[in-house]
Amino acid sequence: MAWYDVIGGVSHIETSNIESRKFGRNIGRFFVGENWGKQFKSEGELQQSLLELFASDTHDLTVMRVPSGLIDLINRTNFKNRTLLFVGTLVYWEIRLNAYDLNFASGNIETAEHLEKDTYGEIYKVLDSSFSNYKNHYTANPLLHTDSATESYRDWAFHVLENTPENVVVVKLDGKIAGLAVINPNQGGPVEIMLAGIAEDFQRRG
Repeated sequence: MAWYDVIGGVSHIETSNIESRKFGRNIGRFFVGENWGKQFKSEGELQQSLLELFASDTHDLTVMRVPSGLIDLINRTNFKNRTLLFVGTLVYWEIRLNAYDLNFASGNIETAEHLEKDTYGEIYKVLDSSFSNYKNHYTANPLLHTDSATESYRDWAFHVLENTPENVVVVKLDGKIAGLAVINPNQGGPVEIMLAGIAEDFQRRG
């Protein structure tokens, strides 16, 4: 869930094709941004709009992400034919990168578009070791196979790597790929880190 989703409006419920293929179920997603609720005069109107949105939803399960201020309202809403499952919280933070010694010219940090494809295997190993046994909204859902949770993160990162390698930043230590981040440049705006991981051999080293 990108920052612009958090502060924006409400999105339509859309099918997540990658997740649907991975888990063998029809999975939908939608986001509620903080600005969305401001158009309603009352909490009841906002609640009714949510009910109408879900009335036509035919997905086996739908991943809904909402601002923390709406959690109480969501919990008090009776979504017909749906069971609500609270599965975690996303925390957003920001930092000024110029306060740190992040020097792309040093060769220790670079985007994947500068890498040979035969080195992608190292990136895959970083993803596997970073997200093995990772607890998230996949593992919390009894309808999904927990052994596919790690694969889902990996497959999504693979998709970005294969199609937009300039949005994958890798960090090298001792001549090896130690970590990576999948970023969203936001067309000249703030760069968002959508996913990041450190290889097991390089974890807990500061």
